Amino acid sequence: MKKTWIAVVSIILIVSIIISVNWILTQDAPSENGSTVIPSEQDNSTNPEPEQQPEVTSDPDPLPEPESETELIPEPDPEPEPTEPELTETEPIDPEPKNFLELWLFNNTKICQAIAWENQNGSTSYIEWTDNQKNDLFESYVAISRGDSLNWTDPVSNIYKLEDNDSSVTGVYEPVAWKIYLAHIANTLFLEIENKLNWSITEYSDEALQVLMDSSYFFTYIPTGYLNVATPHYQFPCAIPAPLDIIQNFFEENDIIQGDKLHTIGQLLEWCRENMFHYTGSYIAENCEYHWNYRGSVPVSRVINGIEPTPEGALALHYTAGCHGTNWFLCAVLRVVNIPVKYVVAGGHATPYFVSEGLYLSHGDDPYSGYAKVTPMYSALELLINQTTYDSWFGEDVPYYEVKKNVGRQVECELLIKFLPDILVEKHLKDLLFHNSHSNSEVYRQFEIWYSVEELENMGLWVRLDKKIENLITPISTQMRNNFACHFQTC
Repeated sequence: MKKTWIAVVSIILIVSIIISVNWILTQDAPSENGSTVIPSEQDNSTNPEPEQQPEVTSDPDPLPEPESETELIPEPDPEPEPTEPELTETEPIDPEPKNFLELWLFNNTKICQAIAWENQNGSTSYIEWTDNQKNDLFESYVAISRGDSLNWTDPVSNIYKLEDNDSSVTGVYEPVAWKIYLAHIANTLFLEIENKLNWSITEYSDEALQVLMDSSYFFTYIPTGYLNVATPHYQFPCAIPAPLDIIQNFFEENDIIQGDKLHTIGQLLEWCRENMFHYTGSYIAENCEYHWNYRGSVPVSRVINGIEPTPEGALALHYTAGCHGTNWFLCAVLRVVNIPVKYVVAGGHATPYFVSEGLYLSHGDDPYSGYAKVTPMYSALELLINQTTYDSWFGEDVPYYEVKKNVGRQVECELLIKFLPDILVEKHLKDLLFHNSHSNSEVYRQFEIWYSVEELENMGLWVRLDKKIENLITPISTQMRNNFACHFQTC
C-alpha cells in the first residue's frame, strides 16, 4: 500500500515537472508565423491586461542598442551651416541680362524702374515685362542705332467715329500705342547711351524720369483701347505724337537743339512765338477738321507743318489748340530730345511744367500772346517762371479767384513792367495826351488786377515811362513833351 502511494506521488511530480518545463519552453520559442506566443486569458487571469501599443512598421536598418545608460542621452545637434535667405515674392530678383541694353538698364536702376507700360493688367515696370516685350524694346533700340526709321501712320487712324459736335478725341488700339511708346523709349535710351546730347537723364529726378518714360504720360488706358494722350479730360485739347523723323527734321530746320536743356526750351518757345496761332471756335470734331484736316486730337505734325488752305477759307497756318494743345505739343516735341514736360492745369488753363529745369509758363498761350510779340523783343526764356513764383500764384493755398487772374500774368503784367515795350509806352502817351491821372490811366488799367496805384508808383513805373519817352525824343524838356502831347491832341 505504501509503495503504491509513493508510486502515485512520483508520477504526479514527474507530470508536473514535464508540464512546467513545457510551459517554460513555449514562452521562449517563436510561433510559426514569427510572433511571440501570448498566454491565454486563463493563464493571465490574475495579471492586468497589457496596454495595447500602436502599430509600428519595422525598420530595415535598426539602430544598435545602447551599450550603457549614458548613451540614452541625445547629443546636441550641430550648429547649422549658414545659408542664403530665401527670397519672397515681393523681393526683386535680378535676372541675368540678355543683351547689352538690358545690362545697361540693370546698372541704371532708376531709369529701368521708370520704364513702365500700362494695359489691362495694370502698370508693369520693365523688370516685370515678358521676354517678348523686352525683345521688342531691344529690337527698336537696334533699329534706331542702325539709322532705321520707326514710323507709323501719321496721323494715326482714330478708333472713334466722331459726329460733328463730338468732343475731338483720338483712340488707338494697343499694338499702335505699343509701337509709338517703344520708339520713344528706344530713342531716349539711344541718345543717352551714345551720348548724343549735352545732358544726361541719369541726373534726372524720379518725377522727370517718370514723365519721360512711363506710358501713362503717353496714353490713358481704357477698356476699348488707348486714348492718344495721357488725359482723361475729353473736353481739353490733346496732341497726337508725330513720328520721330518728323520731329528730328523740325529740330534741324529750325536750329532748336542748343548747348543745354534751358536754351533748347527757349529756342522752341521762340519758334512758337513766331509761328503759332490760337485756333478759333470750340474743341469739337468738325472744328478740328477745319483747322487740322483731322477728326480727333491735334496731330503734332500738322502744327509743325501747317495745313494746306481749304475751300472753307482756313489758311496754311501753324494752328495750336490753345493752352492745353500747346502744353501737349511741348510734351511731345521735347520728349524726343529727353526733356520732360508735364501737363499741369491751374485755374482751368494749362501751365506747362518743364520738370528737369523746375520752370513753368504762367499760361500755355504765353508764347504767341500779343504781349509776347512786343517791340523791342525780349528773349523767350523770360516767359518762364520758377517754382517759388509758381507756388505764390497757383499754389494750393492760393484762392481760386486769385489763381484764375494769375493765368498769363508773366506776359501780360510782369514782363511789361520789366521791359516797358512800345505797347505800354503808347498807352502812357495817350494818358499824357488826355491828362489822365495815374489812377485813371490806361497804364493802370493794364495792371489793376495785380497791383494798386501805390504799388506801381513805388516800383517807379511812371517815372521809368517818362524817362523812356524822353529818350525816344531826345533832347526834350517836360514842357516840350507837353506841347507835343497838346499838338498831338489837336491833330
